[in-house]
Amino acid sequence: MRSWLLIRALLTGLLLTGVLQACAAESAGTEHLIVLRSGDLEVGILADFGGKLVWVSKAGSANFLRENRAHWLPAAWPESVHVNFRRAAFYGTTHWLAPQEHWWQQQDLIPERQGDDWPPDPFLEFGRYQILERTTSAVTIISPPSPVSGVQMKKTFQ
Repeated sequence: MRSWLLIRALLTGLLLTGVLQACAAESAGTEHLIVLRSGDLEVGILADFGGKLVWVSKAGSANFLRENRAHWLPAAWPESVHVNFRRAAFYGTTHWLAPQEHWWQQQDLIPERQGDDWPPDPFLEFGRYQILERTTSAVTIISPPSPVSGVQMKKTFQ
């Protein structure tokens, strides 16, 4: 009888370990998101790297947006953003300045890039946004000032 209880306890422990590992794998990377909830809707914003909206779902459901969770982790982020920083597949959604053909016209950091229309301003696209206000259903974040465009982008999600 004792051996049966021991086997049952071991199997229960293995099952719980498997469930906990599956839950941990499912939530990997989400600890760096600002998660907002309103009714059945959940959204996740990656403020520390570009202020991007990277998660949209019904509560408890899968992400509606294409994602690359490996890029949600600090190990994937550069130590600092610079003018030649190249875009990676972070997916999600963000806001860019318009019109696109003016992105690099009014800057003097890299004169040879004047007139380029790609890539977007790396400081607005990948900078670390600061949280200005936050509730359970809204957040306002602001980018660092960009040395390329002179713009400081403020975003409110609610």
